[in-house]
Amino acid sequence: MMKLILFFIFFTTTIFAQSIEGKWKTIDTKTQTELSIIEIYKKNNQYYGKLIKILNVLSSHADCEKCSMKIKNNSLIGKDVIVKMVKDDKQYKGKLIDPFSDKSYNCTINIITNSSLEINAYSILPIFGRTQNWIKHSE
Repeated sequence: MMKLILFFIFFTTTIFAQSIEGKWKTIDTKTQTELSIIEIYKKNNQYYGKLIKILNVLSSHADCEKCSMKIKNNSLIGKDVIVKMVKDDKQYKGKLIDPFSDKSYNCTINIITNSSLEINAYSILPIFGRTQNWIKHSE
């Protein structure tokens, strides 16, 4: 009986301890190429994610030469790509901004494991959106 109680305490503590905060590696779903590192942080009870490193998309100086005029030639490093994300029951809801087009999309984040997130970005309905899995980045 004591083992069962300890297991239950450990299991519930592990589930409630999961968080989207931290550094995450984004992976292209089609090519499985590592794209970037996003750091998710909490500010004023909302979550934000900023681009901290580009791995395989642009040159090492990370200047946006092919982006919309609004962000053309501005560094993408430090740009928030996840904004106003709030926890809603078991998932997080907010906005995802494509750093290359500067378009924003509705977004949900689900914690799969302590080291894996499922990101769904969509315009109108989640079923028509795009889903990516992000993995915890260890330095």
